[in-house]
Parts: sequence; structure tokens; C-alpha cells
Amino acid sequence: SRFFVAGFNFDGSAPFTFFWLDIADSPSSSGIPTASSHTQYEKLPYSLYIDVNVTFPFKYTNTQFKTLSVWCAEFSVLFGQVSIPAASLGSFTCNKLGPIEIGKTPPSHDVTGDMYVLGPTTVGLNELNYDGNPPATWYWTGMNSDLSDGYIVRDQFSSLAPLKTEIINDNIVLSLPQGSDVCSADFFSVYCVRAAVSFGTVNVTESFGCSNCPATCKTDITSYPSEYQCMDVGDQIRVEYLYDETNNYVTFKFHTCNLEANEYIAVGLSGSDTGVSMTGGDVILCYYTTTGEGVCSDYKMTIRSQCATNSDGNYQGACPDTILGGVDNTYNTQVEYLNGKTTFTTTRNITTGDTYDKDISSTETYYIIWSKGGTFEPLSGGRWPLKHGPGDRAAQDSPIQVRFTNDSKCEGYFQCAATAPTEVTPWTIPPICIDDSSKPIKAYIGNTGGLDHGYSAITGKDGWGISWYLNGLLVPEVYVRRGSTVSFEVYGGDDPAVQTHYHPLYITSSDEGGIADGETVFAGLDNNGATPTGYITGDYCEWSETAGNGDQFSSWEAYKDSLSSTCTDSSTSGTLEWTTSANTPDIVYYQCATHRLLGWKIRVVDDLTTCQQLAAAYTILPLSLLILVA
Repeated sequence: SRFFVAGFNFDGSAPFTFFWLDIADSPSSSGIPTASSHTQYEKLPYSLYIDVNVTFPFKYTNTQFKTLSVWCAEFSVLFGQVSIPAASLGSFTCNKLGPIEIGKTPPSHDVTGDMYVLGPTTVGLNELNYDGNPPATWYWTGMNSDLSDGYIVRDQFSSLAPLKTEIINDNIVLSLPQGSDVCSADFFSVYCVRAAVSFGTVNVTESFGCSNCPATCKTDITSYPSEYQCMDVGDQIRVEYLYDETNNYVTFKFHTCNLEANEYIAVGLSGSDTGVSMTGGDVILCYYTTTGEGVCSDYKMTIRSQCATNSDGNYQGACPDTILGGVDNTYNTQVEYLNGKTTFTTTRNITTGDTYDKDISSTETYYIIWSKGGTFEPLSGGRWPLKHGPGDRAAQDSPIQVRFTNDSKCEGYFQCAATAPTEVTPWTIPPICIDDSSKPIKAYIGNTGGLDHGYSAITGKDGWGISWYLNGLLVPEVYVRRGSTVSFEVYGGDDPAVQTHYHPLYITSSDEGGIADGETVFAGLDNNGATPTGYITGDYCEWSETAGNGDQFSSWEAYKDSLSSTCTDSSTSGTLEWTTSANTPDIVYYQCATHRLLGWKIRVVDDLTTCQQLAAAYTILPLSLLILVA
């Protein structure tokens, strides 16, 4: 029912130009405009190397068409065409379910049309009409006669949006979700959820003999790919894959639960042939934007670190292949989200020829790696991954292996259990108060303290697993008397070849750091960060967890007592000194120059009374935790 156009280019300047199907050897007025995955039935827009699904109306059989073209219908101008060899296409015999029965509760909102079975999991609405007036109305199906006990069906544009516009004699293709088929459905409907009213319904059981359903509309093509294989790789994470060695591609479906916008799921092949290893891994990382767009990209994990440049200016860490000098070999990405479940569908070639991709051999067995977490927006645009949360990654002690040509099935339909929102209660961290008589602040690296109480809860931002600890405190606010000089002893690591232990400290206007676009650098870098030089580094000292992550501790005091600190042998620090002035903003930030989201606020104040009062409130804490530097 569709053609796939790869790498389509068009300048978009011609009027009334469409993808055009014709029964003649060249386009003519006897042909028809067709819908595509990025323009529906509107004229073609500017297009640059995009992949397009072109869908033809199912009341036609594909053996009727001889040409697919880009055609200006008004002026009969041809911009490009391909011939369709009849021998390459199978024939279809579509079974009609019958006319749509108008809803018994007025108004019907002018719903008319016929429904056809196009395949085991696909139905079509022929010459559908609908006035578009009611709110909260969807294409709808269910597995029993109770219409309210149903769910949304996506159309040929992978849309789950409500029907808000008028439909006039249109042809719609509906695809059932994974785990269901036409025979399992009791009805299809144009259904208003808010009013619990159907404006038009087809009863599948009464209209069509389901004993014939799975064979409906099968093609004569003998090399049709096998069905999806399946594996559950983590808690509420399922991977389906369709391995087609003949045509050199594998299509993946990643199912996961409770994924928010701009959070990622990444699944791929381990960097080791003998076990689970993130380092060296080749993964596909997917997320959806705040506008609902699904994005999947090729990633290489050169080291276990946020993607950043080293001292040579080369990127390393969990980076897109394109940033490392490779190619993004994913294509035809779609996203679907419903009732807490998000499904990404994307395809890549089995053999890509890209240095940063692993070939997916039919004879090899691979260890699978995966992770989930937040993302940040780099200067180059898009979204890159932050560190995953505790437990949100492949476990080394329970590895999952797969051979892509073996038969592999999952049990049951993938569903997401309803989960209560996690209560986020940030720990209260004592402030540090600074004037000219204050001692230097010791800056170590340490764990973020989990998601519920630590860095993320304190700052409202997604961390990537590590944070600055100042005088043993997790990202405390620092108060500096205006005109005073603050001094830091920096123990963030000094070897740029080891990015996970290389964290120069600097003072900036950016609440994220990492040399952000448009920031003002106050101390710690030369040239205001434009060409970063003069990093302030020292030996590496770290606060490490010894008794679980911070989500297990209700108080900062209890979590702090569970940590232990270690330093390299020499323990030589770098020194950062910064003098505030009358022109210094009231709030600036201490951050890491090579990675984002490690630090927090410095408040520049005229007197320290507020800071001292806040610090005094912590007199109930152990003396070692009361930080009032004097």
C-alpha cells in the first residue's frame, strides 16, 4: 500500500506539485495525487535528503500503476519520475468490511465511508467524510462490544492526534498496535472520548468472517520478511527486531514506559565480545521532543562519559557518530506514545561501512547494552545524553545475549503499569559564607545523590551522575560578600585523556556550564571562554557511595555519613581565585568547563547576614557538617 522514497530532494518552489501516481507510462490528468508521510495531500514542501513513505489509495491495486512522479498538476510539468515494473509488485484482493454504520446518538457529524481489510493488522477507510466539529474524537478500536473500553488507532501518518479538521472523501489507512490484529478487534469507530459517543462504527465480527482474516490481502511476493523477533532487556523495556539479510537492513522497535519528552532510551551492541561493556558500545539512541517529534540516531560510546572534547579538540564519550566523523545510519524513524508507553521504530543497515558501527552478522552472538536518562542541548543542536539514573542501564551480572537470526519471542502484550509520581524532596544543604578572612574552599567530585533528593531535586536539572562537592557538601550555595575574594582548591582531575576524571572548575553566568553558548566567564578560563585556555585543574579527589544511592536516604546527613573520600597520592590542588566587584551579577555559578551540569549557585551579596542565619539553622548537624567558613 505504499512506496518508500529514500533521500528525497525538492526545492519546494513549484506550485501545486505532488507525488503523482498514474496508470499511463508518464504522468497525465488521468493520474491521482498521493499522500506522503511528511505532507499528506498538500503540495510538496522544501525537502532535503529526507525519507518519505508515499501511500496510494487502497481502493486501487498497485498493479494498476505504471509511474510514480513529482508532477505539477496545474501546469502539467514533470520534475522527475520512476517507472513501476509490474513484475516487481504483488497483487491484492482487499476484503470489504462494509459501510460505516452511523452512530445511533445524533448528531452523526456527517460520517460516511466504507471500510476494507488491507492486511492482518491494517484496515482502510475509503472515501471517509467527517465534519471535524466535535472535540476529543479519534479513530478507535476495541476487543469487546463496549466502545468505551477501547483505544486509539494511528493513521498512515503515524498520528495519534484527535480529529480536528474536516475530512472530505479521504482515504485513511489505520494500523493496529503491536500485539493485536483485525481478528482480535470487535469494532472500528470514529469515537468521541469526552462524550462517549460513536459517530460511525463498523462491527468486525458481524461484517467479516474472521476465519479468513490473517490471509487477507497477502501479496504474491515470496521474499516478504519474517515477523519481528522479541526480547525483554530491562524493567519495562522491550526490543523487537526484524532482520532482513537479503535487503541488508534490520528494523527495531524499542518499547519503554514513563519516558518524558527529551528523555532518552538507548539500545545496542556491547563494546565487548565477552560481556556487557558500555565502553566501545554501538547503540541507537532515541527520544521525542516537546512537540512530539521522534528522533533516533547512531551513537558510539568511546568512553563512559558525557560527550565532550579532550585537550586535542577531539570528541569522546557517548557521542553521535556524526560528531565523531561518522554517519548517522538510522532512517525511517517513527514514535508512538499512548497510556504511558512509548514506542520508537527505526531502521539501520546490517552492514554500513561506517567505522563507528558494528556490522550485525547473522552468525554472531552479541551482548546487548541499554540505558535510559535525561538529555541536554549541545551547541551543535539536537539533544545529547546525560548519565543514566541508578539501575537504568544493562547489568553486568545478568547479561542478555542475542543472535539476530534465531527465533526469539516475548511473553504477553507489552503494557505499562500505572505508577504514582515519585515525591521529590530535595535535601537541605548548608550554605558556605565567604568574606576576605575565609579559608579556601576544597572542591571535590562526588555522586549526585540519586534523583529524589540530590543534585536533580536541589537544582531542578538532570545531572549526569557526578557533581561538585564543596567542603564535603553536595552542590551547596556559596554566599560571597561583594568586593571579597573567594579561593578554591580544585581537585577535579588534571588528565584530559581521562575525561571521566577531568573537571576544571570555573565561574560563569551559565547555570549548566560546559562552556555554554553566550555565557560570560568570570574566572577559571582565559579569553572569556571563546577559545578556552588556562583551565584550573588539580589531582583527582572523589566522594563515593558505599551503601547505595541517595534515593535510599531521607536526609543529607545520613547520605553524607555513607560516603567515603579518596584522592590520588600527591593530592596537589589547582587554585582558582576570584574577586567580586560592584558590577558582578547577584547570582553566578561554579561549574565544570568540560562537562555540563555539575555545579550550582554563587550568590554575591552586600552582607552575609542571611547566609549566617541559614547556616546557624544547621547547628543540629554534626560539627563536621556545619560549614560557616571564617
